[in-house]
Amino acid sequence: MSILIEVCCDNIKSIINIEESFAARVELCAGLQLGGLTPNYGLVIKALEKSSKKINVLIRPRPGNFVYSDEEFDIMCRDVLFFKSMGINGIVSGILNENREVDTKRISELVNLAIPMDFTFHRAFDFCDDLNKATENIISCGAKRILSSGGMSCVDDGISNLMNLHLKFGNEIIIMPGGGLNKHNAKFLAKVGIKEYHLSATVFEADEKSNTKKYVEGFGYYVKDDLCGYKYSDKIIVNDLFVTINVKDGS
Repeated sequence: MSILIEVCCDNIKSIINIEESFAARVELCAGLQLGGLTPNYGLVIKALEKSSKKINVLIRPRPGNFVYSDEEFDIMCRDVLFFKSMGINGIVSGILNENREVDTKRISELVNLAIPMDFTFHRAFDFCDDLNKATENIISCGAKRILSSGGMSCVDDGISNLMNLHLKFGNEIIIMPGGGLNKHNAKFLAKVGIKEYHLSATVFEADEKSNTKKYVEGFGYYVKDDLCGYKYSDKIIVNDLFVTINVKDGS
């Protein structure tokens, strides 16, 4: 089985950390603690300079829901064209309507703007009430893959949905599990033939300059054991996942 691992990165240190890993692709974003936002120009340029991996860029103009105004959609379209001009591999985005269904009109527009780049419909998918209908709609828009935790908050809770989606639609679109993915649930999902996996593979690193949360509330720090710091992608986690999926049971 040919396995592809995509690592979600929101800083250049993570990009550099996974350069020697088995990851094949990066989803580049900003603000992972907000679920990911559109990254800035400088980060994308530096990632292209530092990484040999394929790079897909997230297009999400703000935190919160995935129902966008005309002005927000215009920003998204401009971002797609801008990053396309930079020569990236693909676009990652998602738009819903007020009824918690895929906004097929706008997604079709983004897919067409992105050509010849890949288009991944992201975890806005997990907010849809009818996952089968949402998948059919995304396929009709021409997207290449769906990033999903199976309509639940994490892969562990949505694992049966992910398996069913792959078995039903896997010949038409790539179902890529993400959101709480680890080597244990990935090994289970591999048994039904899922070949692409998404994770941030992060480890916590305390900020020695601001090692107490007393003064840093609201600045986007992660907090662990009452220490403030950052999360960076780790090649050891990526490689462990890759090896675990590829090792056959009983070997």
